[in-house]
Amino acid sequence: MPQGNGRKSANRNKENCDEVIASKTHKDKGDRPNLSKPPAAGDHVALQPVDLDRERLERMQRNEKILQDLGLVPMLHSIKSTVIAAAEVKKIAVSKKRKRDSNSTTGEERVLRRSLRTKGEEPELPPLLKPLFHRLRTLSDEAMRKRIQKITNTLKLKSLVQLLTDFGRDELAEEAQRALDARLANV
Repeated sequence: MPQGNGRKSANRNKENCDEVIASKTHKDKGDRPNLSKPPAAGDHVALQPVDLDRERLERMQRNEKILQDLGLVPMLHSIKSTVIAAAEVKKIAVSKKRKRDSNSTTGEERVLRRSLRTKGEEPELPPLLKPLFHRLRTLSDEAMRKRIQKITNTLKLKSLVQLLTDFGRDELAEEAQRALDARLANV
């Protein structure tokens, strides 16, 4: 198959598509500047002032007409109304939350929470290993010793010491405390 025929038919198809699109979207090509060819170096083109707002409004009107021709205007309006309704619901929820916060102050002083670490104090540690108490209960002492040596997070190790003490495994708690002290000495 010769290559020239394929290119010609592809070019013809492209030209036909361009013509169809141009006929459906831009009926008045006369008022639009021809931007396909740049002006030559020696040509002096007088630039006319462009009214961008007017062009924007004209473009919006053309687009609205295209949407009407395609029958998409009702669908567009329904989408807009659902978006607006969702925004109003969100706005109402936010405003209710603010009202609740402002009404809750009944003479009590509001306490602002601040980080203990910024004050230079040690924070209270929640037990990080509470969900794992079943594992702690079922691990043998030897397995627990290996686990203590592998923990590198100091907060986790502090929590483990507290949990082992609460659980009644004092010997392992002392080993965990020694490992914690060794880690803190290296810091």
